[in-house]
Amino acid sequence: MSKKNIIARVGNFEITKDGGSEHDYLRIKSVSGHWGVTYRDDNEMYGKIMAMVRDKEQAKHLELYVLHIYYTTNIVIDEQFALDFIIALEAMRDRMAKAQGEPTEEEEAEAIKEAEAFTMINDQLSMIN
Repeated sequence: MSKKNIIARVGNFEITKDGGSEHDYLRIKSVSGHWGVTYRDDNEMYGKIMAMVRDKEQAKHLELYVLHIYYTTNIVIDEQFALDFIIALEAMRDRMAKAQGEPTEEEEAEAIKEAEAFTMINDQLSMIN
């Protein structure tokens, strides 16, 4: 892979952006080339990683993310680790929800309207099948 595609270097990892005929790809790989992960542009993580690459204040977050996926894809976890990880994920979800604040009455009304429309469509589709 040519060096011109490297958009970031995080520790011993390089992030490259490559274009394909239908999609663009972000590839995170070890400098040695023995490990890597790829995200297509229609994957939510593609946009999140691109945002971290562009924002220099997110450099530490990006480094921790890359290290996390590297380690978790190269170890076999035990039950206690899995449970601890789920607890940590739930705590993060709660922090993120708290940071977003409470929805306004208008946002809640719109969400209810969307849910009702979705339910109606599902009901109609189940009648067809």
